Amino acid sequence: MKEWGKPYFDMMDNVLTQHGLPKELKYIAVIESGLKYNAISWAGACGPWAFMPAAARQYGLDITRGRDERLDYYKSTHAAARLL
Repeated sequence: MKEWGKPYFDMMDNVLTQHGLPKELKYIAVIESGLKYNAISWAGACGPWAFMPAAARQYGLDITRGRDERLDYYKSTHAAARLL
């Protein structure tokens, strides 16, 4: 793991633990996006957890013209924990 990723991993560990999930699930974000907040897939999935717009909204993320919470590490990690 690169040093720049440690704060994100620590936050993800805390969120996943709060939701009663294994910390190892954080590696899904590494696989999906390389842990990049601004990752965009060819299908339109965005953010570290690669949420599609409909799933993001379903799990509580706000997507509007000036705001896309899929790109927010903390909020998208909580949404991913609800999904998982």
